[in-house]
Amino acid sequence: MTSIENKSALFEAVWTGLQAAIPLEQLCFPKHIVWLNGAPGAGKGTHTPLLLKRCGITPAPVGISDLLQAPEARKIMDSGLLVGDEEVTTLLFKKILSPVYQKGVMIDGYPRTLPQAECVKAFYDGMVSLHHRYKDTPFAARFPFPHFQVVVLLVDEAVSVSRQLHRGQQAVENNQKVAQVGSGTHQDVRKTDLDPERAQKRYRVFCDSTFAALKALEGSFPYHVIEAGGSVEEVERAIDLALKDYYL
Repeated sequence: MTSIENKSALFEAVWTGLQAAIPLEQLCFPKHIVWLNGAPGAGKGTHTPLLLKRCGITPAPVGISDLLQAPEARKIMDSGLLVGDEEVTTLLFKKILSPVYQKGVMIDGYPRTLPQAECVKAFYDGMVSLHHRYKDTPFAARFPFPHFQVVVLLVDEAVSVSRQLHRGQQAVENNQKVAQVGSGTHQDVRKTDLDPERAQKRYRVFCDSTFAALKALEGSFPYHVIEAGGSVEEVERAIDLALKDYYL
């Protein structure tokens, strides 16, 4: 393992695995990474296009939920194993090595646990170390100084539950219509979008686990918590206000 200081056992495990498979000179991660997360019903899907524009990022976000549907993840699950922090993080790091993300990427849904949050800090330190290691070499352009941002969309519990249930109702009505007319796109329906108690539990899990982990990054990187309980226009104004000093 190269001499990169970190306090994250998760990062060390993932980094060691990557170096065993990929030459160090090819571990070229995006210069700009936005770590996006949000409470259930906060409208990430609605507001992501504006967030991408304001952060100057062109590629579509890398969603952790999408990575878990990738063949590599399915192979792990099909073997009877769990896709834990190390597996998720390895899938993510491999994904963002793609040249399409060289200038910047938005990562949707990571970190969600405290070990993942500590891994983000160590990852940043690792990228800084690589930048200094290669800055006076022919590989310098591959290892720019990194820029991380954290963006969190928040709503209160009542708004979250209401929006989750509304989303579920809309999906059910859509699927009924598709079944009746024989055309259209079937939508996945979360069980939490159909049951008030499950919707409430999902919101509280976010607050107690994910948001608690995200707060561990406050003070380490530009950290933007955006109130997303208002209208689309109100949230767009809040996004503009929060990010106005960080446009790249």
